[in-house]
Amino acid sequence: MSGTLKEFLESTINDEASLKKASQLVDDLQSQLETTTHRLELLEKAISTDYDSIVITEVDLEEPGPRIVYVNDGFTRMTGYSREEAIGQTPRMLQGEKTDREVLRVLREKLHHGQSFFGHTVNYRKDGSEFINQWDIHPIFNDAGELAYWVSYQHDISQRKQSELTLMDADLEFDDLFEESKRVSVDVDIQGNVLSANKMFRDMTGLDADQLKEIKVWDIFEAGHSSALKKEFSGGSGVAVSGEFKLGNVVKRDVDVVVSSRKVGGTDQEVIRLLLQNKSAQSKIMEALGERSAWMGSLFGAPEHVEYRYPLEALNGDDEIKDAPTFSGDALEKVFGEEASALRTVGLYPHVHKDDRQGYLSFIGEVQKGTSKTHTYKIVLSDESVDVIDYAVPVADDSGVVLSVKGRLSKKISGTN
Repeated sequence: MSGTLKEFLESTINDEASLKKASQLVDDLQSQLETTTHRLELLEKAISTDYDSIVITEVDLEEPGPRIVYVNDGFTRMTGYSREEAIGQTPRMLQGEKTDREVLRVLREKLHHGQSFFGHTVNYRKDGSEFINQWDIHPIFNDAGELAYWVSYQHDISQRKQSELTLMDADLEFDDLFEESKRVSVDVDIQGNVLSANKMFRDMTGLDADQLKEIKVWDIFEAGHSSALKKEFSGGSGVAVSGEFKLGNVVKRDVDVVVSSRKVGGTDQEVIRLLLQNKSAQSKIMEALGERSAWMGSLFGAPEHVEYRYPLEALNGDDEIKDAPTFSGDALEKVFGEEASALRTVGLYPHVHKDDRQGYLSFIGEVQKGTSKTHTYKIVLSDESVDVIDYAVPVADDSGVVLSVKGRLSKKISGTN
């Protein structure tokens, strides 16, 4: 514990036992902060070489959103803005006169439908200078399958040049921007031979150029996926690959990827380009963000959800639920306001909007039968409707008999489905 903080506690807490308890709590929080910070630093080191800039934002697209919650050091180098200047702002801070509004329209439309986006336009650094910013934007989902953040991998392609790459005696002119796109890619022929792979692919698989020449492309995937990919290539021309795969076999790393393919032109042979998206990296980002959020909540007392529990006997009615669940701590009032205290006595069900009550009963009924469920509905507090997300799980004994239902209730984020 820092000397200043220790002196503050000693000056404000007279009781020795309380002082000791407070000191231990602060030490624990500092330890959690150091652990989370270390993990974020490791994550950033792992991905900082792949992109010029990485930006993570909240999901709400409406102004003043989407607010930036994370930028890496590459962002500060590329734009001139410090982390402190960027956090809480939106990516609109980089837009200006020459920013292509049509590109922004397509970007917004894609994100509105929860889809990834790949494109580029003119952005502006802090000093006002222009650069061409290429984005590769993807959604990040939480454990409940809900859209939680957007992650944007960015690259300054201002100095790009169209390039050519010789592949097994065949000259292929790469698409404009692709050489600089920083996507994980590998080019193969219709027999599955690896012709060329970019640095990101080699880093992901841990295989160098010479090792890749000795294998077929399906050898980098675990057995089941390897067989499926080999079968796709067995038909000769017309290879099309799309889906989720797991690296394995000659690759000694546990990485989940999403693979897509497209044909690229060649002079005397058909070449297929496989593009890989690292799902495992997204999971690590989500985990790190979750730890950061949990630490911030514990430090500043800002809960994001309310935990509750229904005993099984309270859920026997088919038409309504009369008993109130037990809510933990004072999170109910902190999340939903003081008017929500009525839920402790009257119960949750009477406050469910009348149009959502049948769906709520079905939701709780499914959980009673032993299935974890997530459900969105409205509750009415002081004549105002509040959209909520309810994640409930059955609590069973060792023999599998459900004894109660516990859940987490939180406000629904605007703009999510």
